[in-house]
Amino acid sequence: MLSIFPQFLFLYLLGIFIVRIAVGLTCLYLSHQFLFSKRKILIKKINKIKTPISSIYIWVFGLTFILSSLFMTVGFLTQISCLVISYLLFSLIFVDKENTLGQTKLLYLTLSIISLSFLFLGPGLFAIDFPM
Repeated sequence: MLSIFPQFLFLYLLGIFIVRIAVGLTCLYLSHQFLFSKRKILIKKINKIKTPISSIYIWVFGLTFILSSLFMTVGFLTQISCLVISYLLFSLIFVDKENTLGQTKLLYLTLSIISLSFLFLGPGLFAIDFPM
């Protein structure tokens, strides 16, 4: 592989670590916004669809999102949490059609693809998982 700075190639695990922390903290912010800040708006939106247990949907989705975001940030069970995060973010593309959370669909798609890449790249440095 040709590189302009081949002496820095040993730092690839540090780069994965930085991206993992950034994705984890961004998903933590999104999950906090989903579960606490915009919850009443989302419940009203889901009640229009006539589902009686909309509050339970919001709590299960939000708590799963928070837990998997924490796991991604810490580096515990990274590959499982990246699958969960990418599934939840990909589902937010279709659920949040009216832009209720204030984020664009491009952000959800980008974070979903980046978190899916951790499935193949591994957790990086300073993770509780074993590096690939």
